[in-house]
Amino acid sequence: MSGWESRIEAGERVLWQGRPDGRILWSDIKSTEGAIGALLLLFPVIRLGIWLLAGSTQTGQVSVTEAIALLLGLWFTIGRLVFDAQRRRVTEYALTDRAAYVADRFFGRHLHRYPLREPLLKIEEGPFGLGHVWFAESQYRQRATREVRRATGSSIATINAPVGFRLIGEPALVQRLAREALTARARQLEEAGPMADERDVS
Repeated sequence: MSGWESRIEAGERVLWQGRPDGRILWSDIKSTEGAIGALLLLFPVIRLGIWLLAGSTQTGQVSVTEAIALLLGLWFTIGRLVFDAQRRRVTEYALTDRAAYVADRFFGRHLHRYPLREPLLKIEEGPFGLGHVWFAESQYRQRATREVRRATGSSIATINAPVGFRLIGEPALVQRLAREALTARARQLEEAGPMADERDVS
């Protein structure tokens, strides 16, 4: 993917563009999802072990429950990591003087725009000596843990997930460019006067 000029909003200027690293993050297997996958895989593995210890030469018929446990276990341990890496390999990032853009062509073409906001402009270290730059947050709900249920009385917890540029080689540079753009934008709005609309300041 190239040619950001045709995809960004009119009047914006590209300050930086790049792609995330496409390697599989095997370290992410050490997570709640990975633990769930390991537990699901134990079920068919234990049954196979029982067959082998019994000296059976036939594995017998695989039940629907075992097949589902096997597939879900493979997804939570390995599948989701491969899926995430493949998606990053077809993803491209661009930073303009007003927003961060994330484009991908994973099962279709998608383009997301995140206006620059200083409170959400954060850096986080990642694997391989790379890092992330977060520009926004997305919310999703999941079943609350026992501690959360005791504290809030709710069985559903709202999770704020960071959104931005993942696994890039120059996170500090991108953050600096974004902050400089925000400072320049604020200065332009101040010079234009209190009645100026942000969209009218080029």
